[in-house]
Amino acid sequence: MWGIRSKLAVAVLLLSMILCTVSLPALADPEPGASVSPAAQTVGPGESFTIEIFVNTDNNGVSGGQFIIGFDASAMQVDSVAAGDLFGTVFNTIGPFIDNVNGTVEMALGRIGMTTPPTPDGTFATITLTVTADAPEGTYALDITNLQLSDENFATILGIVINNGTVTVTIQDDLPPTYSNIIVWPLSPARHDPDQNYTFNITVQDNVAIDTVLLEFDGANYTAYAYPDSVFSYQFTGLAVGQHTYKWYMNDTSDNWNSTPSHSYFVTSSETPWDLNADGTVNFIDLTILSAHWLETTTPPYPAYDINADGIVNFIDLTILSAHWLEVYW
Repeated sequence: MWGIRSKLAVAVLLLSMILCTVSLPALADPEPGASVSPAAQTVGPGESFTIEIFVNTDNNGVSGGQFIIGFDASAMQVDSVAAGDLFGTVFNTIGPFIDNVNGTVEMALGRIGMTTPPTPDGTFATITLTVTADAPEGTYALDITNLQLSDENFATILGIVINNGTVTVTIQDDLPPTYSNIIVWPLSPARHDPDQNYTFNITVQDNVAIDTVLLEFDGANYTAYAYPDSVFSYQFTGLAVGQHTYKWYMNDTSDNWNSTPSHSYFVTSSETPWDLNADGTVNFIDLTILSAHWLETTTPPYPAYDINADGIVNFIDLTILSAHWLEVYW
């Protein structure tokens, strides 16, 4: 009987014979290639970006070449094309031919003088593009539709691997909404009427889209209703006599917020219309309000500064206010 050592020696011999008969796979040779670099990037509408057509020569000599690259002309335009370092510092150029209607760029380069291989990897061309201001969000292809290279013997280099690129357009929204035209009707100070509607309006705009507009009125929040032309509005009925405080808040779909300063709105009692700001005292503030609207014509519902509601702010209103000068009601 064989001993354990003898059996082990036979097993090792058999394994060695098997390994000798098995051919290990050879490593694949690298291939020449051309790539859009960077392969992917993100930009916003109106922004410019740059790509390179980068060539891996695979140690070939490269004496010349040409390329065509396609892009979406509805979303971007080519600004410039510059030759890279692939063909050294002296070369002849045909093109570039930029077609910003159909979305293509073509260019050919040829090294001046003979080529000594291997040619180092390098940039065929650098292309600068600008995204249009109204470009929709999305990912757009940057495709090398044709690329050919010739070697040091002016023969076409075969088997070039193409790696295309993309550019993603996103709207980078860091801007809050803007506002204008803060209007309240009836104008402050307004007379109290339990059936009167008091309408608060503001115009709010954003570079992308408005999400919510809130009216903070006397400490409570109310969601405003949207109307055409970016107008937002909220309406109360029969506001109480006195001074009311309000402030607008607004945000966009990127959650950028803005707000207005605080404003006051006065509602006067029909029994004391000469207390124009409804603060309980007829004094210089009421006189200042009256003076600010001196000789203005008015229409129903008459504002408080037309004290006698006759359609004009004049000496009669001044006389009425003077007759109640320094009266206190609260």
